[in-house]
Amino acid sequence: MEALRGMLRLRRQWAGAVRRLSSAAHVPIVSTLEVPRPGDTARVLASWLEQNPHARVVALLGKADGAPAGAQPAGTVVCSEVSRLLSAHAPNCDRPAAIMMSAGAEGVEWPRLLVFCHNAPPPAALDARAQASPDEGEARLAFACAFTRELAPHELGTLAQVEATRQAVVAACAEARLDPRTDLCLAEVQCPLLSDAQIEAARAAGAPALALTSAESAGLSRGASALGVGSATGEVGRVAPEDVCSALLRLRSDMAAASARPGLSRSEVLVIGNATGSASTLRAARAVMADAADVASVARALGEAGLDASAGRLSANAHERLVCALAKADGAAALDQLPLAGRWTDSDARASQFACARVGGALRRLVGDAGPAGRIYVSGGAEHQGPPGGGPVCIIFSCLLGDAFWRHVREGYFP
Repeated sequence: MEALRGMLRLRRQWAGAVRRLSSAAHVPIVSTLEVPRPGDTARVLASWLEQNPHARVVALLGKADGAPAGAQPAGTVVCSEVSRLLSAHAPNCDRPAAIMMSAGAEGVEWPRLLVFCHNAPPPAALDARAQASPDEGEARLAFACAFTRELAPHELGTLAQVEATRQAVVAACAEARLDPRTDLCLAEVQCPLLSDAQIEAARAAGAPALALTSAESAGLSRGASALGVGSATGEVGRVAPEDVCSALLRLRSDMAAASARPGLSRSEVLVIGNATGSASTLRAARAVMADAADVASVARALGEAGLDASAGRLSANAHERLVCALAKADGAAALDQLPLAGRWTDSDARASQFACARVGGALRRLVGDAGPAGRIYVSGGAEHQGPPGGGPVCIIFSCLLGDAFWRHVREGYFP
């Protein structure tokens, strides 16, 4: 009888693997692309698209070079170039990819692109998945993007933006077959911010924006977006108008990562989690940093995911399997954690830069990365995103071990 049970269990495992392969055109993959010099983003992406002609790009997360004050316009230009490349790559695609650029590459961070796409597996995929112990009920990496409706300037930072974001998160989770309350690890949101000219125009039109400056509009937009994520995940109950970016920030989502970009009229949402039936060889794990130096929480989450970091740094095996770590840094609390001698006030040294540099340095030491090949992605501005001074972290890693892992790398199927 025991032998029969074992045979049935093995049969279920292989049946699950075959079902995963039946959706071969929709295998979730994440590739990290190094951008060696400012202005190289489009060239690097074009080369990758040429090498992956059948990839359907779902979303791009980019880190722009330079400080936020100067990188925002550059990021807007990069987004336009990238959008044109993706349109040429998949001219018949009925759904655009989410393009999310984060301004500034502070401290040990490096300009890079993270490509979230669906692609076909290599010929050895079935054998590799067998070595990765695929179980019929095992959840693997899944992601999808969605867009809010167009948002008017006077709606940024209001309940209208909260609700629009909630709807987009729910829609993206449905497409990725993720339960937003149990399966979601992170919801990346790129939301609009207003220029000073837009704020003045809205005031002249009789529908003034809540923000008085462009920087204020960015904070309000991020805050409303985070509350929208929290509403979708059940972390946040009823939201009142005065809750958005209030002094107390009493509401929060530990699964929201919002950044603002000029030139947008709607928000772009990327949800990342683990779904049963996904054909991916990757998984995602989540953690919440209590402050900018709280790597213990991240190490604990890595350990629970099977990546040994008990010595304060990832083991060699775990380091090979790490794809990327996405984190938020709370700039509002950054200055309180710095000595007076380390505080600057000019526009090229904002509090968010201190926070990003500190979080990036702490995480990079934990994962053991060095040089420009690092896999850490940190963005600042954490209104309603994680605890004050801390923020959410999402780790994406390979389930493959040993030879199966390196075979996938050699065949161009980034793990």
